[in-house]
Amino acid sequence: TVHGEGETILLVGHVLECVAYSDCIRKEFTLEKRHTWQPKPINIPRPDHIPGRERHFWVKVKCPELNCLSAAHKQYSVYHQLSMLGKVLQLEHQLFGAEDNYLVVFSNTEESKTLSLGQQFCLLEIWPNSLPDFYTPTYGVDNWGFYSVSGKFPTNLSDKTRNKFAEDMKQVGAVGFRSGETEDTFSLHFVNSRCLEQISRCAQHTSFKLTILSNLVRKASFDKKLRKLIPAVLKYKEMKLAENSNPNQVNKFDAENEDLKVGEKKIKEVGKQLKEAEIKINPKTDGELSHNKDVDKKDI
Repeated sequence: TVHGEGETILLVGHVLECVAYSDCIRKEFTLEKRHTWQPKPINIPRPDHIPGRERHFWVKVKCPELNCLSAAHKQYSVYHQLSMLGKVLQLEHQLFGAEDNYLVVFSNTEESKTLSLGQQFCLLEIWPNSLPDFYTPTYGVDNWGFYSVSGKFPTNLSDKTRNKFAEDMKQVGAVGFRSGETEDTFSLHFVNSRCLEQISRCAQHTSFKLTILSNLVRKASFDKKLRKLIPAVLKYKEMKLAENSNPNQVNKFDAENEDLKVGEKKIKEVGKQLKEAEIKINPKTDGELSHNKDVDKKDI
C-alpha cells in the first residue's frame, strides 16, 4: 500500500511474519517504526525439556556459503547440520516466505547443543500454537531432509506430455527429480510439507500414479477443531447424567442440548473429512497441453 512519496506500507497478518519481513527488507531499504506498542506481560513457564518431546525452532541461516546454494542443496545441507543437534522430524524451507529462514522440528535435542551452531545458524525456540495453520507442517522429512513422492510414467507417453508434467511439478514446488529402480518409475522431492497436500489435487495424480512417501505426522487444523469441540461433548455427557438422575429438570436443558448435538455432529463431520478418498481429476490430453520444454532430470 502506497503511504506517501517514496514510501510503502506492507500489511501482514501475523506478528511473526512482520518480524521476518522486517529483517529481510531492512537489508535493502530503510525501515521506520511508526506504530509500536508495549506487549502485555504474561507469565508463561518455559517448557520443560522432556526427552522425546518435540521442539520447534525458527532457524536463520547466517552462513554465506549455504545461502548461495540452490534450494535443493541448501535443504540437504541445513538438514545435515541441524541433525547434529537431534533427530529432525520436519524442515520447512523459507518460513513465512522469507529467504534463508527455516522451521525445524526436533524430536529430541538438548539446550547445550543448540548453542554449538552459533556461527552458521541463529535458532529461536517458538511455541507450536504460535504458528498460523498455513505454516504448520503435516508430513515428515526423509533421511535426506526432503518431502518425497513416487510415481510411474504412463505407457506411450509423449515428450510433450512428459515436459508438461515436469513443468507442473516445478510449479507445485518440486526441487529435485530422481529416476527409480525401473525405467518408468521416478521420485520427486520437495522442501515444504504443504506441497504434498497439493499433489493429491493435481491433474496428473492418477495418470502418473503419484504416491506420497513421507509419513503423515499431524493434521493441525483437525486438532484445533477437535480441541474446540471436546468441551461441548463433555458437557453433553454431564447433562445426560443429570437428566437420568432428575427427570424433572429435562426441560431446563432442552435448548442447550440442541446446541451440543450440533457440536457432536461437527466432530463426526470433521472425522469423516479425514477419511475421504483421494480427489481424482482426469489428466489433460496432448491437444490441451501447450508447453514444450526439456525435462530437467538432474538428481539432487
